[in-house]
Amino acid sequence: LSDALDLAHDAVSGEFQMQALREEMKTKMRQRASSVTLKPAESSGTSTDSSEERPKRTRQEMENHATATLKKLFG
Repeated sequence: LSDALDLAHDAVSGEFQMQALREEMKTKMRQRASSVTLKPAESSGTSTDSSEERPKRTRQEMENHATATLKKLFG
C-alpha cells in the first residue's frame, strides 16, 4: 500500500516537482550570472596566431552579446 501511494503521489506531483526544479536552477544561474564580471583582455597588439583576426569590440558590446546569449538560454 505504501509503494502504491508513493507511486500515485509521484505521478500527480511529478510535473510540479520538475517545474520547481527548473525555477530553482534558473534562480541559481541568474545569481551566478550577476556575479560574473566581464573584462576585455588587454592586448599588446601581438597575436599568437596571425591568421586569426578578431573584430575589436568594446566592453558594452561584449556585455550586450553576453546578455542576449543568456536570455536565449534562460528566457
